[in-house]
Amino acid sequence: MIYIAAEYKNHNLIYFVLLILSLIACAPSFERERIEEIKQNPYAAEKYLWYQLKNTTLNTFYITIPIAIMLCVFQMWEELIWIGFVFIAPLANIILKYLFFRNNLIQQIFFVLFIATSIFLFGFPLIITPFMYKKAIKNLNAIKYAEDSN
Repeated sequence: MIYIAAEYKNHNLIYFVLLILSLIACAPSFERERIEEIKQNPYAAEKYLWYQLKNTTLNTFYITIPIAIMLCVFQMWEELIWIGFVFIAPLANIILKYLFFRNNLIQQIFFVLFIATSIFLFGFPLIITPFMYKKAIKNLNAIKYAEDSN
């Protein structure tokens, strides 16, 4: 599709490819770990969340490399700048995953709201991301150190 976009000078195709890449990078973060896996994890909540964010960044980087190479080959430097936006949705989805760990539906609703308001409000929800990060760490600590009710 990058070749077709370069051949016909259609920049919207490139933006569509970047959107699809962002959604593909979000797919693994909709899968939940079992609570036992979080409890048995030797890392503290903050380090565990940081590890999840690092892995998501690396995985997203791996799927964006071929697109970046193609954009460089076709000398589409203006579109190469937009590659950075592919990383926002997967990272936000990881934070939302642990913010709403117990309810997958609420996570998906807030993910759609986060992305939509990021587009329509020019990135305003990115301001609340540090607060969401802190709340996600608190939720992870509550999961990790919760006593079994059995």
